[in-house]
Amino acid sequence: MHDLNDVNDLFEQRRRLLKGFAVAGLAGALGAILPTGRVLAADSLEEQAYQTGLAAYVYGYPLIYFARLRFARMMQGDPMSGVKHRYGAFVHRRQTITPSVPGMPQTDTLYSNFWGDLREEPLLLRIPPIASRYWSIQLCDLFGVGFGVPNHRTFSDGALIALVGPDWQGSLPDEVRKVYRAPSPLLLGLLRVYFSDEADRQQVIALQERFELFPLSTYGKPGWQAPPANVFEPADIKADPLADFKALHLMLRECPPPRSDAGLLASFATIGLGSNQPSDFSALDESARRGLKRAEIDGRARVAASTRNLPGNLSSNGWLYPLKHIGTYGDDYAYRASMALLGTVALPISETIYLIYQKDTTGHLLDGSAQYRVTFPAGKLPEADAFWSLHLYRYEGYSVIPNALNRYSVGNRTHLQADADGSITLYLQASDPGAEKTANWLPTEAGKPFLMILRGYEPTGAFAALTWPGPTVSRI
Repeated sequence: MHDLNDVNDLFEQRRRLLKGFAVAGLAGALGAILPTGRVLAADSLEEQAYQTGLAAYVYGYPLIYFARLRFARMMQGDPMSGVKHRYGAFVHRRQTITPSVPGMPQTDTLYSNFWGDLREEPLLLRIPPIASRYWSIQLCDLFGVGFGVPNHRTFSDGALIALVGPDWQGSLPDEVRKVYRAPSPLLLGLLRVYFSDEADRQQVIALQERFELFPLSTYGKPGWQAPPANVFEPADIKADPLADFKALHLMLRECPPPRSDAGLLASFATIGLGSNQPSDFSALDESARRGLKRAEIDGRARVAASTRNLPGNLSSNGWLYPLKHIGTYGDDYAYRASMALLGTVALPISETIYLIYQKDTTGHLLDGSAQYRVTFPAGKLPEADAFWSLHLYRYEGYSVIPNALNRYSVGNRTHLQADADGSITLYLQASDPGAEKTANWLPTEAGKPFLMILRGYEPTGAFAALTWPGPTVSRI
């Protein structure tokens, strides 16, 4: 029996779940869950498992994504440096982004990554004084939910900050300037430091080393080294039809969701995703396992489809603005899943705005065999206090597009040639447009679809208000 408060809480969890899945067309997936957490409308155990599994897959997709990313980085090595990542240690990338790196990174900054495990104790992060250069540290849990963006505007004179787990209570050193509490205990940190040209990149390499990360217990004890990581390897989806659900099961044990999601987890426990249930789903009836196998196939397809049809607001020139809750998501689980697949993590619009252009005016995906013109009217470049840039990405893997020039973007660092009327036209095509147009050329791949992302860091004006129309895009 449930008392009235329990019933109300469960109905509220059900409402949140349905709202969170509505974008991906999953509103009916758990529509028949009663306050007891049982699905009664489905006419078979297989269908019950399928419906609940489909919802659980979208809810938990970021954990599945990060389980695979974590294994690749920690046990196989960074794709650019070869260094194996560890909990509690920065891995600095010295070179600019190449096509070997998925997840739609940008090329205006050098990246440094770190993984954090806050289950035992907090991490302390020492920030050096950097007053005249853009930098930021994006803090996200492994659901992709951001919980802070320390940056040069807040800590230009340097600082010691603390990253603590959701339930941690204790004392911190007096010099800690700010505490960031993670909503769940495992996290990813992403340091971006801007550089203007090749000579400046060498300066940034020296700055990267000045950011320090260490556990609270080692405060005042220099020389701490992060131990090698040992994380599980997710099963191959080609060999195991429940590979993603098994990864999700293990990740939910390592990285419990916030307590506010307890009702959702109770629903998912009915399909074997409970903490006290075997991770191979052997306790489930065979018909329920069949439902889960179908849910994994369809869940994976739905996340991919929603990534190619992101929600948002189109500008008058066809650019897609992000939803205002990007990076934090609330109970919009479908949007959260899509952004994990598309870009791993996303900054909030207060730090940067992502404008996406995926389809031309005919409604078709941008085609690497076609020729496009992207035109900024005179005086109408993106309004951004830090910097702006426009990148092209492959649809397969969301990496920058390989080309002989190693040119992956243009922006305020680029010496773009203006037209006679002061406008700036970019040439998107596989072959060199020649002559003075080469300076404004962004190479594409013949025969392969691509998408564009225009970013503005520290947006202002109409851009910050999400009303700037963006440049015009025309297919020749």
